[in-house]
Amino acid sequence: MNREKFLIGMYLGAIVIANLVVAKWGLEVVADLGGAIGKIQVIFFTSLILIGLDLTSRDFLHEMWKEDLWENMMKLIVGGSLLSLVVNLFLKVIGWDGAPWDIVKAIALASTCAFFCAGVADTYIYQLLGDKERILRINGSNVVSGFVDSLVFPTLAWGVFLPMFMGFSMDIGSAVNWNITAQMTAAKIIGGFIWAFGIVKLAEMLEIEEKASD
Repeated sequence: MNREKFLIGMYLGAIVIANLVVAKWGLEVVADLGGAIGKIQVIFFTSLILIGLDLTSRDFLHEMWKEDLWENMMKLIVGGSLLSLVVNLFLKVIGWDGAPWDIVKAIALASTCAFFCAGVADTYIYQLLGDKERILRINGSNVVSGFVDSLVFPTLAWGVFLPMFMGFSMDIGSAVNWNITAQMTAAKIIGGFIWAFGIVKLAEMLEIEEKASD
């Protein structure tokens, strides 16, 4: 396997799992970790592990897709959302008690829009830091794109698409939860920083090539 396919596979797998988790349990499920940490939204862990991986994978793909960057990124983002819908349908067929279909659609659409907006911000910052070290470009762009994604996604999912599909009205401003946005943003920044090193090490351990073999 070459590194491009490796990164695409990780990106798609992470976004599908993240969308399924959010559709099933929402953003405000709380786990009590006790001690100094106390209570924290479960979505923090999803953002840390899964979305942090997605943001960092995308930055590595930036370097491989310089000529057809936007076309390939849109294919990747839309593909992840469509795959989320297909996987959810499959799980329902085999008996998994997943989220209602209206919620699944809202999450998939919001995810597509949020990742596009975050991708624009990420690409701009990544290119702006073009003469810096790779690790600085990745983490610098993740700070901005992590915030954009954390703000746009829940606002669209719960403030626009879910009311539209379920036939009720909602003030879009009430869909913004700054506490969750802050947690998600922090988790994505931390997760992105960890994955910036982890992806390289994992690829080396699995002996994944930088380029496809002839």
